Amino acid sequence: MDTNPDVAPVFHAVIDLDAADRAKYYAEHAVAPELQREVEALLSFDQAEVNPLHGIVQQAVGASFGASDEPWVKGRCGPYKLLRSIGRGGMGFVYLAERVDGEMRQQVAIKMLRLGMDGIQARQLFLQERQILANLSHPNITHLVDAGHRDDGQPYLAMEYVDGEPIDKYCELLPIRQRVELLLEVCAAVDYAHQNLIAHRDLKPSNILVGDDGRPKLLDFGIAKFMDEASDMTGNGERRLTPTYASPEQIRGEAVGTATDIYSLGAILYRLLAGVEPFQVTGSMTPSQLALAICEKPVTRPSELNPEVDKDLNAIVLKAMRKEPVERYATAGKFAADLRAWLDHRPVRARQGNWWYVARRSLRRHWVPATAVGIAIVTLAAGLLITLHERDIERRRFEAVRQLANKLLKVEGSIDNLPGSTEARERIVKIALEYLEQLSNESGNDVALKSELALAYRKVANIQGGFRRTNLGRPADAQISLRKAEALFRDAWKAAPASEPVLRDLISTVETQSRIDYGQRNEKDLEVRLGDLERLMPKYEQIAPDNPERWDFLSTIFDSLAIGLNHVQQPEKARKYSEQSVQYQKKLVAVQPTLGNRGNLSTSLSSYARILRADGDLDGALAALKQDVSILEEISKDQKKDVRITLNLAASYSTMADVVGEEDRIVSLGQYDAAQGWYERSLQYGRELGLLDPREVQVRYNTAAAALKYGNILRHKDPRRALLIYDESIELLRGMPAKAASRDLPLMIVLAESTFPLRKVGRFQEAKKRLAESKAIVESYKAAHQESPGMLLEAISRAEADQALTEGKFAEAAAIHLAWLEKIQYGGDSVERVLRNALLLARRLHLMAAAYAKAGKTQESAKAEAKRREVLKFWRARPASKKFITDYEAAGGT
Repeated sequence: MDTNPDVAPVFHAVIDLDAADRAKYYAEHAVAPELQREVEALLSFDQAEVNPLHGIVQQAVGASFGASDEPWVKGRCGPYKLLRSIGRGGMGFVYLAERVDGEMRQQVAIKMLRLGMDGIQARQLFLQERQILANLSHPNITHLVDAGHRDDGQPYLAMEYVDGEPIDKYCELLPIRQRVELLLEVCAAVDYAHQNLIAHRDLKPSNILVGDDGRPKLLDFGIAKFMDEASDMTGNGERRLTPTYASPEQIRGEAVGTATDIYSLGAILYRLLAGVEPFQVTGSMTPSQLALAICEKPVTRPSELNPEVDKDLNAIVLKAMRKEPVERYATAGKFAADLRAWLDHRPVRARQGNWWYVARRSLRRHWVPATAVGIAIVTLAAGLLITLHERDIERRRFEAVRQLANKLLKVEGSIDNLPGSTEARERIVKIALEYLEQLSNESGNDVALKSELALAYRKVANIQGGFRRTNLGRPADAQISLRKAEALFRDAWKAAPASEPVLRDLISTVETQSRIDYGQRNEKDLEVRLGDLERLMPKYEQIAPDNPERWDFLSTIFDSLAIGLNHVQQPEKARKYSEQSVQYQKKLVAVQPTLGNRGNLSTSLSSYARILRADGDLDGALAALKQDVSILEEISKDQKKDVRITLNLAASYSTMADVVGEEDRIVSLGQYDAAQGWYERSLQYGRELGLLDPREVQVRYNTAAAALKYGNILRHKDPRRALLIYDESIELLRGMPAKAASRDLPLMIVLAESTFPLRKVGRFQEAKKRLAESKAIVESYKAAHQESPGMLLEAISRAEADQALTEGKFAEAAAIHLAWLEKIQYGGDSVERVLRNALLLARRLHLMAAAYAKAGKTQESAKAEAKRREVLKFWRARPASKKFITDYEAAGGT
């Protein structure tokens, strides 16, 4: 079927519209009735072929899908029920759907091919879109939720549902700065896709939805392609595009790539600034007229349509929309960099060399063969002068950005100890990352610059989510920055393997990653990092000179290694590295007793105490902690406003309280009165810090942890006071960023532990409510959590058993204890070989024995007691633990 060429512009203008909007378009553009009928007939077909002249007008060949969507709306796609149509395109439909298999409640957008569109090419495009979406994970790109085939064999994609409006509609009432800021997020998504070798090729406002949260989402990768593929299905088989946002090379049928998306981004920005498309496409246009308008006609400056647009924004839009791909921004990142420069009132690159660009275009249009040689000479001379001038400007601009990034991080370092500095630090991180991204894109093969950039990324990561320091509570963002830093440092080390500073910085970056993995309980990643550190450290010791700088570095890394190895249940190695850390730090303080070195010695002693305690050496742990606190108290006399010193004091007092009197003699000396005093002091420090900066995450976490342990020892003799302390812990944790294991798992434990005093004071319904919330939290983490699932459920299981006992269900309580113990047994972990876990197991066996006794099952009770003694057998042979096992058993093992 041959198609009237006048159909093409109209067809592409209305392809994404519903019937009512198409009718409105026809009326507004005075589309002739016969042309309307032809367009409507074209829309009713499935597969398309290329017009041999320009590849714009699509010919529809295939089975008609009919006039009604109802058969689809009433159907299902796997576990999803289709609710209503929310979009349509040249190849298929998009429906709002809801998951109905009972696994979870979730709304998604289901995309399907049109009925009858079962050709090989259409399916290949559809499956390619599925693969492309599967390869992408970015906050500004709709993600793939699921994929499959209906019972009738039709493929479908289940995608994130975005309840929003097109970006141009969303921006209508926004000031220009906010429109530019919104497009910056789109540029980030496009740049990410390009880095993953994917070109979208159909960027337009209707494919960018802005949700209620104000975040734009890029969707519809239906004609996107992998840039490393030799073939181009949509180029050879069909070319679907929107003329007003299509690049000249698309209109001409030439090869397309990332430059095509840059052009479309420029056209979208034009629409956001000027309020209209850059080219007005009418239904009466022929393909040749369309090609002339887009490929040859200059773009009207946005400022001519909106006087609020300044010269810099004009230049940015026009550079992005230049006719030749090589004249546009090289990447979406560079396009974004110019937009950020405009937002920051800095010079934009688009205005550098504009004269040269205009001159070359003019020469190409008005070339006169008789004067070709003369023009060439003048052109080359002018080009050389301008290039050298631009290179000098670029170098000076690069150095300015470099200095700004470094100065910003220095400013953060000077305010991170000041009360109430969180908001300012957030802004510094945001701006610094923008500068670093800009510098990274232009770093080339400069090893020194790569090291400098890597160091800056690591500083940013420490601010975002550093371990055991004040931070912004964003560990996931910190790991992203650290991965960039590590990659840059490894490149630099590969180029300079004998460089001690480069290797030291690489090790520090891996160590920082391990600390965050520890804080997030990412055990598998942590073990990888620790192994990497153990391999790198001997290489460093071979090339580092024996001086105070080396001692300080070794102390820091050994301390981190000890913490991590202790967590992954390698106590012997942990103790060895921790002792080395303390020794190196004492050696350093002896020759350089600076404030920083003394503070670092305090940190090493605190870590050493925790490791000794985990191994059962409570006397050694208490001695180390007393040294730690003595150092901190001395420092605090001169540094009363230093947040870090106060934070460390609060943590050390809490650890001292743990050692002397944590709940139920679980690895403690049983000195509960002393423990109460030290918990109170820890909480007081934490409360003071919380008043100074309520948003500080590490302070909240430490104070909440101390309150939890304090509540645990209070609940037996003063349940009402214990509840007040538990509630303080819960409130602190609820104020931290949600959906993070470092917040949610402690909250789960506090909720479960607080049910014990609630039952003692008769508030049974409230106890059940908290227990239910605790279980809901743990359910969302069980699948992904890498610890033994039994250990994750310990507090909840114990609370459930206590609830059963309170209700007189003794056999049920024993069964709950047994179920938990079986989870430990079948979890595959040797948890009884860790002192704290061994005593937890022994306690649970004792509780189970007591429940069996109350239920009248004496034989089962005796077996549980025998098993308890067996669990402790391993620890009786360890000198450090012998005393605590004896004390524990003397107290009845409770």
